[in-house]
Amino acid sequence: MRKMRRSERLAGLAGAAALAWSMAAGTAARDAPGEKTCSPASAKTVALYRELERFKTKPDFLKYGFGADGPYSRWYNEVRRLRHEDELAIHREIGFMPVDLHMLGLEHIFAINGDPAAPEYVALRTREIVDGLAASGCR
Repeated sequence: MRKMRRSERLAGLAGAAALAWSMAAGTAARDAPGEKTCSPASAKTVALYRELERFKTKPDFLKYGFGADGPYSRWYNEVRRLRHEDELAIHREIGFMPVDLHMLGLEHIFAINGDPAAPEYVALRTREIVDGLAASGCR
């Protein structure tokens, strides 16, 4: 079996995320900043982001990634399940989608392994997520 290049692995996910992002960009409306109750799907997405922040540099994550038998496969399966929710509604509420979390996790691995483009992507995507959370008021 041929090993997929990085660009091939990311192409499908990135294309779907870019399309959804462009479709939602003009319609994203958020409440005024401050604490608010989020939809269950958005709250779960935020919790998964917080979890990613805790494990993104752990040696076992860097070794196993999101592999089926690895310790983070449950996290990945939760992200996949949320992708079947209304991703655009999640995006409108918190400013990012579950697929963004998966991509961010992969880019952390690429950055640690020396990919020169990955740190810039990680910084940009992290800033977008943090800004989305701040604007949404969801915690």
